[in-house]
Amino acid sequence: MRVAVCCVVVLLFAGAHAHAEDCSAYAFPSDVWQVQRATVTTPRAAFLRDTPDCPAAGDSCKTAAYTVQGDSIFAGRTFGAYTCATFIGPSRQVTGWVLTSALAPAPWPAPFTGTWSGDWKRVNSDRATASTMTVKAKGKDVTADFEATLVVNPNNVRTGTASGRVRFYQHGNDEFATVLDGDNDNAACKVTLRHAGDLLMVSDGATSDANSDCGGMGVSLSGFYRRAAQR
Repeated sequence: MRVAVCCVVVLLFAGAHAHAEDCSAYAFPSDVWQVQRATVTTPRAAFLRDTPDCPAAGDSCKTAAYTVQGDSIFAGRTFGAYTCATFIGPSRQVTGWVLTSALAPAPWPAPFTGTWSGDWKRVNSDRATASTMTVKAKGKDVTADFEATLVVNPNNVRTGTASGRVRFYQHGNDEFATVLDGDNDNAACKVTLRHAGDLLMVSDGATSDANSDCGGMGVSLSGFYRRAAQR
């Protein structure tokens, strides 16, 4: 039985990053337009840890999580022979390094049809932060409210928020949107959203080297959101 992993991979054909330590669910995706779709072409593709020695140390970096031939992932930046990838399963997201040679480019999933309105919840991942988004439509106005919580311990609860009007744009045949906190054009906290099939891909600009401008230390709104089940 394999460990389910739905993925986000940073540019399959990007140049090597200056260092490997930038492949985490916290930082993915740092840029929604860098993400590509990919298909696993080998019988098995293991996920490798993101540490000072990994993924360069190869097999010693392997985790229990892997994908198999035919699985679809999201791909992002590369480091040497590896690509930072995320696999999204029914209830879990796994992010890590995989061999680029095990991946082939694939078409971007068709956007969902219908409204963005409703409650959205970030897919569980290898981070301890929970995050939700509520999108409301009133006439032509569409607004979004984000809220993330990181419980370090009972006496240290960190939060992140963003709230504002959803501004829609076209990027080729794809639709994306931005939310500027407080509808302030100069707001430091800016959230970008992009269709990814029945998911919404969200980035608030957080990286492994910089905290999000939308919350406390270690809190990020970035990730993949799935529409919450109706009560």
